[in-house]
Amino acid sequence: MELVYGLMPLALLAVAALAIKLFSDWFDKRSARRRLARAEGANDAAPVMPRENTGEAVGPEPADEQAAPGSAEVPMVASRLARIRAARDEDSVPHVPPAAPAAPTAPSIAEQLCSPRQESVTAVLRRQVPVRDEPPRSWLGGLPMMPDGVEWPRGVSYENPEAGEVPLHFLAQIACEDLPADLWGGLGPRTGWLLFFMNPNDGTAEGEGMRRVLYTTELGSERQPPFDCGPVCDKVYTGGSYSWLAADDVPAFWRRWPIDIVTMPNALTLHGEDGSTWKTASPDNLSDILYADVPYSKTEFASPMPRLRPLTFGQARDAVEALARRLRAKTEPPVEDAARKLLLSEGGHARLIAELTANRERLAAMAPEVIVPQQVQRITFLDAVIPELAAMDSKGVLAHIESVHEQWLAWRETMANGCDQIAAMLARSDADAVLSQDHWEQLEATFADKHFDYLEIHYHKFRDEAFPVTVASQRDTIELKPAQGLGAIAIEYYLDPARRHLLPSGWAASQEPGWRTLYINRPHRMGGYHDGVQSEPIEDPAFGQMLLMQIATDNAMDWCWGDGGSYFFWVRPEHLEACDFSGVEVWLECH
Repeated sequence: MELVYGLMPLALLAVAALAIKLFSDWFDKRSARRRLARAEGANDAAPVMPRENTGEAVGPEPADEQAAPGSAEVPMVASRLARIRAARDEDSVPHVPPAAPAAPTAPSIAEQLCSPRQESVTAVLRRQVPVRDEPPRSWLGGLPMMPDGVEWPRGVSYENPEAGEVPLHFLAQIACEDLPADLWGGLGPRTGWLLFFMNPNDGTAEGEGMRRVLYTTELGSERQPPFDCGPVCDKVYTGGSYSWLAADDVPAFWRRWPIDIVTMPNALTLHGEDGSTWKTASPDNLSDILYADVPYSKTEFASPMPRLRPLTFGQARDAVEALARRLRAKTEPPVEDAARKLLLSEGGHARLIAELTANRERLAAMAPEVIVPQQVQRITFLDAVIPELAAMDSKGVLAHIESVHEQWLAWRETMANGCDQIAAMLARSDADAVLSQDHWEQLEATFADKHFDYLEIHYHKFRDEAFPVTVASQRDTIELKPAQGLGAIAIEYYLDPARRHLLPSGWAASQEPGWRTLYINRPHRMGGYHDGVQSEPIEDPAFGQMLLMQIATDNAMDWCWGDGGSYFFWVRPEHLEACDFSGVEVWLECH
């Protein structure tokens, strides 16, 4: 009985399957009959249409008169009538020979280049290091040279659309005549100039208002940015070394750096490590190829490097004012709270003196060949401070240290007031007037050998001593240093032949190897494969775009896109062939 009950579900499933099969067959036959009936009705009611070239009318193509096997014969009245009329008039209709097939047209270059992977060369944009003193043909940054009738590109920010259209920032100007003939497979202009603009202050480059590429056949005069052009770095995203400037003081354009166009094979480099492989558009150590036979790394320059000093009276005033601000900066209390609590506890003073004495004995026991100068100075300090503090109680120690601290603060304010007076004297001179080496050395001598010694009490939480409190000697030394950002200003002098001679001797030579270095081996380039940051070079033939321009992070240009990324300008081959850059797309890849 149990076996019967166990087989019943299987039997029910079999019966259900058979029923479904029978219903499906019946439904298919019924649908076929309906389709046949509709087709026969359509033939009987077929509309009469004029026949081409004759004015006669013909119906639809006749169906076979023989009925399908197993079906009833259906009269084809309209179809037969149409065939009779066609046969009757056939002799009276003039014969029109079929039109000859159109001659095949040669595919355009863009059609032949179905993908940028078929490009044979790429053009690397190499900054001139050293810079040649001649009018540049192509350059990065600086100001564009475009005809007066060409409007400065503007666009709506993706992240700040309420601001409306704002001026874009100029990136580069390329002389098309200098581009290799085979670049982009021969597509694109070989006369005139390409000008690249973008908005670097958005976190994306995909919006249409973020970029613009202009093509002009005429070279105009240098154009200043519009009055409402914002800073090249608004300090919202990473990028640029403008921390020494207020946001409103960041310039509206980058420094101009002339470039040379270097033709290279468009070939991939295969890499492998730990069983993984990947490809790059650039060979290893590309700087070694671009700048052959000259150093391209700061590590190849012998240190110490020449010291940079202020070059104008304005820069000297900036240095003095920066010193005054440092002297007036807020300071930390001389006694940490945890140390104060322990020192004021029962037996705290005796434990402090014991800790200082033990520290002195450990240092004195060190062998002469292992002790360092800082430890010798510590012994001398402890020899003087232990007897002085031992003569006081805990409250006396704290009062003494805090009193010296107040004297130190008063001394710093006196020094800051002196800085104010010197800055006022420097302000009487033209800010752009050249500051000689003698003038700067006189300013340095004004603050030389000025220092103040004071004490601090620290709490060492992670020390093993029984009493984790110690006394430290501090010395505040006044030093007049060039204001922050002078290194960036000096690069402007290097790029300007009229001011380059003002730089300290040997300074430019010490910096040039670093300026030849490519950030993570990524160059600026046009055409060929792209140096992806989060992607590998695109080899898919179905990818129908070509690399118009690659703008990489570049420390010498003060360019940092996102977090060390690159911008990639893409153009379709047919647009490039037509010199139409209105549909250029831009990607931003960064870490």
